[in-house]
Amino acid sequence: MVTLSTVLVGFLLIGVVLGQSAPAGSNEPYRHLNVFTEVFAKIKAEYVEEPDMKNVTLGAINGLLVSMDPFSSYLNKEQYEAFQKARQTPKANVGLILSRKYGFEMGVVHAIEGSPAQQMGLTTGDIIEAINGISTRDMPLAFAEVLLSGEPGSTLELTVLRLRRPEPTTVKLTRAMVTPPGAAAKMVDTATGHVQVRTLTAGSAAQVAQKIRELEKHGARRLVLDLRNCAVSEPEEGILLADLFLDSGKIATLEGQRVAKKIRELEK
Repeated sequence: MVTLSTVLVGFLLIGVVLGQSAPAGSNEPYRHLNVFTEVFAKIKAEYVEEPDMKNVTLGAINGLLVSMDPFSSYLNKEQYEAFQKARQTPKANVGLILSRKYGFEMGVVHAIEGSPAQQMGLTTGDIIEAINGISTRDMPLAFAEVLLSGEPGSTLELTVLRLRRPEPTTVKLTRAMVTPPGAAAKMVDTATGHVQVRTLTAGSAAQVAQKIRELEKHGARRLVLDLRNCAVSEPEEGILLADLFLDSGKIATLEGQRVAKKIRELEK
């Protein structure tokens, strides 16, 4: 049976050969592969005990992704199928927004207000060490979302490490249909309005615009826009929100290795 590590070694060897035959100045990536191949071979041949090369390979892949950003994930076939199924049939969850922290730890970015996670005291900075007994080390973020979701009323257990508690604690949560709260507005004084934006999902910018109009009716001449803890968002809504406060100029730029550069500007 051909294993993932065998396939990876094959690709690395091909990369080494290509690098040796590539024109000068164009083989920098293959030089890195030479180093990687050498380390990989050393681990297999000289580590103190027989290594699990599948885990070594998975760790290497995750290390590559973590070095780029906290959100990129590698999913195996079974994980990808579970992720696709979960996307097609949205289920209940516990209201956690997660990202990679310090390289491999899975950290809480935010617990949505009113969610099961927030009600149980989970907050920004907490580290999720396990989900239902499954270690989150090397676990793709996308697959963690699959494990956190389920039928309304079903339960799960998280092993959580908190900043001020040296020992991990177990937290039991009941899944629910979580709806991020909308914008809230109030008058701080007779001339100052305060708008708290808790989420930037579809329709949020229009909701903020309505709140601003209401504040103006109550005499607001200046405004505090509060975006703290706004962890659920869509880029387009951010652009629409900025449009409420800018007269002209560049709002955002979309650019990628295979995406043509797009600039969103206002013309008023």
